[in-house]
Amino acid sequence: MTVTARRELVSPATRSLATDLTIRIVEELWEDHGFAPIPPEELKYDDPGQRRTTFMLYAEGVVWSDPHHVRRALLVFEDFIRAYRDP
Repeated sequence: MTVTARRELVSPATRSLATDLTIRIVEELWEDHGFAPIPPEELKYDDPGQRRTTFMLYAEGVVWSDPHHVRRALLVFEDFIRAYRDP
């Protein structure tokens, strides 16, 4: 049986654009769409910033090649844009 790696539907660079939120907002936005953070010891991301680290705990739990997961994650980003970005 051959397993073919699927291309990620949203690049890591694009995902990092949403890391300037407060920790509370990051948690609320992800959890409002049914995401939970991965355990910190599983995080393959090293950054001293708590906001970016919190964001990545959730983002690393998304299967970025799965259209259902990506759709839900994009709703997180959409909520961020609608509620927290200046026009």
